[in-house]
Amino acid sequence: MTMYVDTHFHLDLWVNPFDISLKIEKEKIYTIAVVNLPTLFDNTKKIIGTKKYIRPAIGLHPELVKDHYKELEKFLLKMEETKYIGEIGLDFSIRNIASKELQLKVFKTIIERCAEYKNKIITIHSRRAEKETIEIIGKNFPGKIILHWYSGSKREQEKAIENGYYFSINEAMLNSKK
Repeated sequence: MTMYVDTHFHLDLWVNPFDISLKIEKEKIYTIAVVNLPTLFDNTKKIIGTKKYIRPAIGLHPELVKDHYKELEKFLLKMEETKYIGEIGLDFSIRNIASKELQLKVFKTIIERCAEYKNKIITIHSRRAEKETIEIIGKNFPGKIILHWYSGSKREQEKAIENGYYFSINEAMLNSKK
C-alpha cells in the first residue's frame, strides 16, 4: 500500500476547501494544511474539524511580514493550538529584500518559541536566504524542520541534511535543472 504525505498544502487557497478536505480524507493523504497568516488559522481548523489525515498549521509567510508584522503576537498565542507551523521563513528575493531585517526578527522569534515546545513540525520558506535560515535554526533544533521548495546551493543542502532537516519536493522542482 502506498502512503502519500503532503507537508505543505494551502487548503485555504482552494475555491472549495471543504470539498478538497473530504477528498484528502477519502484518499488517505497525510496532509499539513499551512496558512500564510495567523488570521487564517481558525478558519482552516474549522474546515478540517476532526478529520484524521489533515492537520492545521499556523503560519506567517515572509512575503507578508512587512504588512502583517503585528500578527506575530497572535501567531505566538495561537501556536499552542497545533504541533504544526507553516508557512514561515525568510525571503530575500528582490521583491522582498526591503523587509529583510523585519523578516529576520520575526523568523528568529518564531524559531526560538518553537524550540521551547520541543515537538513542532515546521515547514519553512527560504528563498535566497538558505544560509541564514540554516544558521538561525541550527543543528540541534528539538523539532522537525521541512525546507519547502528548497532551491539553495548544494553546500547549504548538505548542511541541512547534516542537521537532520527534511525537504518537501513537488513536481515543478523535478522539472527544474537546479
